[in-house]
Amino acid sequence: MSEFEITIDSSDDEDLETEETIRVLWIQTMKMHHLSICVNQPLEKVFKEISEIYSIPLDFVEIRYNDEPVSPSDSLDSLGFRIVHDSLYASKAAQAAIPATQSISVPGKNKLHIKCLVKDRKKPLDYYLSPRQNLQALLETLAKDLEVPLSCLKIKFDGDVVNAKDTPQSLDLDGGECFDVFINK
Repeated sequence: MSEFEITIDSSDDEDLETEETIRVLWIQTMKMHHLSICVNQPLEKVFKEISEIYSIPLDFVEIRYNDEPVSPSDSLDSLGFRIVHDSLYASKAAQAAIPATQSISVPGKNKLHIKCLVKDRKKPLDYYLSPRQNLQALLETLAKDLEVPLSCLKIKFDGDVVNAKDTPQSLDLDGGECFDVFINK
């Protein structure tokens, strides 16, 4: 009997780098656009393409998925977008979009309440994130609210450092959890 070494090389990262063609429906004319984007790439590219196609300012492009607003920092992966079944819906907003960093300060449908405890502060800071939204918006908002550079922030959950690509879902959060915020000067 001989011994065999079997190696199966399967990297999920390869799937995330794959460029996919997605459907984006422009609501005003009901015209369907087919745009290419990588699964883990920020949707900022889609916002820019729609802005250019319809000659409107980038801040006035509104994109929705499952009746929820989409942020340029979201990705197909963070939204749970299914290439074969789903579409994005785009339109011209009546007013400029609220930045993603501002939108996490407001509770909303399907958002999880996250508390951030900062040393030397009596009350926690409250934020609201979608389950698949990456923590980049939280880090940017914390830096702004605490008036410190983003590079000086470190966030821990259950003793482990979290990074900007983590999501509430990847951290298995249910809402109401507390993050410890550290400021490195």
